[in-house]
Amino acid sequence: MDQEASAVAVVPSALAFTALGDTATLVATVSDANGHVVVDAEVTWSSADSGIAGVAANGLVTSVANGATTISATAGSVSAEVSVRVETNAGADRDALVTLYGATDGENWANNANRLSDRPLALVLAGAIPFPALPRKQSARGIQDQDLV
Repeated sequence: MDQEASAVAVVPSALAFTALGDTATLVATVSDANGHVVVDAEVTWSSADSGIAGVAANGLVTSVANGATTISATAGSVSAEVSVRVETNAGADRDALVTLYGATDGENWANNANRLSDRPLALVLAGAIPFPALPRKQSARGIQDQDLV
C-alpha cells in the first residue's frame, strides 16, 4: 500500500547565518494522514530568494548575501517552510578595510577605486571583489614591493 504525503516537518525550523558562504543542513520528515513516516519520500527543496540563501537537492543551505528568505521542502502537494536570515557584520568589515587602507598608504595604490566598499570583507578575501596591488615604496635600491606580511 502506497503512503500519500500529508505533512512535511523540517528541522531546524529557522536558520541564522552571520557569515557569507556558511552552510547548514535541513532535514525533512514526511508523514501520512495517520502520522506515520513516509519512508523514502521524495522531497524537493527551493529558496524563495537564492540571492540571499540557496539550497541544494539534499537540503544543504548556503548563505549568499544579507537579507531574509524562506526555504521550502515539498513532498507531493504538501510543504513546509523554514525562515532564513543572513546578517553579516558589514560595518566591522568596512572598519577593517579603512584601517588596512590607511595603514598601507591606500591613497597611493596604483588602483584604489572602490576600495572602501560597504560590501562584506569576506567577498574581498574570496576574490569576488578585486583587491588592489600592493603599495610600492622607494628605497636606495629603487622601487620594490612593500613587505606587508
